[in-house]
Formats: sequence, structure tokens, C-alpha cells
Amino acid sequence: MKVNVQNSALYRWLNKEVLERRILDNMESPGHWVPFTSGDISLVDSRVTAEISESKNMVTEMNLSDEKPHNGNKSLIVKFPAKMNRPGPKSGRGWGNAGVRCIFENEDWSKFNRISLWIYPDNSGAYQNWLELRLFNEGLEKCNCK
Repeated sequence: MKVNVQNSALYRWLNKEVLERRILDNMESPGHWVPFTSGDISLVDSRVTAEISESKNMVTEMNLSDEKPHNGNKSLIVKFPAKMNRPGPKSGRGWGNAGVRCIFENEDWSKFNRISLWIYPDNSGAYQNWLELRLFNEGLEKCNCK
């Protein structure tokens, strides 16, 4: 059976009208970016709570680079280990989480209907790559998203 690409989600996403355009960060300085390393995740009843603490041991490295810029002359390189050099606890994954946070204070993005990222993973031996993207505001629903 031949796939009709025009009926796919990817086709709809790539052809969706872009309401407004803006570069969030051209990576010329690390201004909005903050590295983080969270501590071990405490195993609790996940239906109630998840306890995550900031780690005392920062393992995330963050630098600007001339490699693979998209808009501008720089890109952000983030390095962190997939596993720490110690055994995990019996309660589960013991090496926590690492990455970067991008902080934009009190910006109104209500005119926009897309976010684009250019990511080039370089992690040989990894079985999968994943990205967690979280957007927070002051607690009010501000989007009339369509």
C-alpha cells in the first residue's frame, strides 16, 4: 500500500501557516541559557508527587561554538554524561537529569503559533535521543492556539 504523504501529520505541520516570525536567540551570547543538573529522583508514589532536587555536583557543560550556527555566527554546545561513574540506587535511576534552561522574562508570545529548534545530537552508542521542552508562564492561559 502506498502512503499518501499529504494525509500525514508531518505534511500538515510543515505546511501550517506561520502567523509571525521572530528569532528567540541567535546564540551570540549565552545570556538566556543556564546549565542545570538535577539530583537523584526520589522514588515516591508518582500519582501524588515527584521529588527532584538540584544536584550539588554540576555535570552539565555549556559553551558557545562556531560549529553549525543557524542564525548568526554561534551555536550552543551542551555536554553531559549519560551515566555517572557510580552505581545507581536500588530505588531506580540514580544519575538524575542534566541539560539547559532558557529563560525569557515576561515575554508575550501570543502572536506566534510555532517554535522551531535546530538540534544536532552527537551521542554515539545511545539507543535513543529525546528532548524535553517545557514552557511556563505566570499561570494564566494566554494562547488562543488553533
